[in-house]
Amino acid sequence: MLRVYYAMLPLDYQRQGGVWWFRDMPDDEAQEFIEILRPVAVAIRTSRRFIHHDPLAIVPPEDAQIEA
Repeated sequence: MLRVYYAMLPLDYQRQGGVWWFRDMPDDEAQEFIEILRPVAVAIRTSRRFIHHDPLAIVPPEDAQIEA
């Protein structure tokens, strides 16, 4: 399983809840999802850590792998 974090707005954009969203999925589905996101996402990160997030404070962990 992999957690894919993605941002569709500039990372320094100020909005309640921040700019990150995430989705958990099996590795093979994650790669396809990343390829679909790549043209439209500002940033993509992946992690094998499934930490609990406050819905208004989603941020990828420091050790998340940069995908885009």
